[in-house]
Amino acid sequence: MTQSIQFAIIGAGHGGKAMAAHLALMGFDVALYNRSPQRIAAIQELGGIDLDGEGVPHGFGRLAIITSDIAQAVQHAKTIMVVLPSSAHAEIAESLAPHLQDGQIIVLHPGRTCGAIEFAGILRQQNCQADVTISEAETFLYASRTDGPVQAHIFRVKEAVPLAALPANRTPQVLPFAKRIRNTSTAVTCCKPASTTWAPSSTPRSACSIPAGSKAPTATTSSTLTASPLRWRMCWKPWTASA
Repeated sequence: MTQSIQFAIIGAGHGGKAMAAHLALMGFDVALYNRSPQRIAAIQELGGIDLDGEGVPHGFGRLAIITSDIAQAVQHAKTIMVVLPSSAHAEIAESLAPHLQDGQIIVLHPGRTCGAIEFAGILRQQNCQADVTISEAETFLYASRTDGPVQAHIFRVKEAVPLAALPANRTPQVLPFAKRIRNTSTAVTCCKPASTTWAPSSTPRSACSIPAGSKAPTATTSSTLTASPLRWRMCWKPWTASA
């Protein structure tokens, strides 16, 4: 049975194809976008992607939409997964800006350092008025590769992937959608909401980090977009509702 939550995968490279096929095999309606029609021509002809690997469903993942039209890809998507190198984020933000709708969630896979901040800045520059939530993962969910034009292989699903939204108090809104993907074995690490304080984790903080005890950003203004949302990490284990 098809799930009610829909995903748009932006990018049909190694990671994008693996994620699209995985989600499709889990029963979700999935749209796959790539700016170069030639790269997805074979997928369009077949109607989906063959997936194999470790710890994931095997088989043919049929996709609802396969397109080089980004507006078509995201029109009905609740969650937009950007599965591209960070160097492509600015271009994708510009392309998405006219087509985003209130309530949509954007997840950068991965966001790298301050990826969500850059993405939000581009949307503002493009005068995007949609109320969207931008989030970023610290690393990509899978170790994967493309085995052919319509084939993807997942070597493993990572045990823990830190994930956070901008502003930080929207992280709990993002986690239910991320947890849909982790139905295999992956734990989604989360951030503290804006009403709580940051606590050091076992992972060294980057140049974008905020001192322990500081308050999380509460709004997407220039004064609050000075630190990566990934710094507001609560733990290296599955999220719970505790503050």
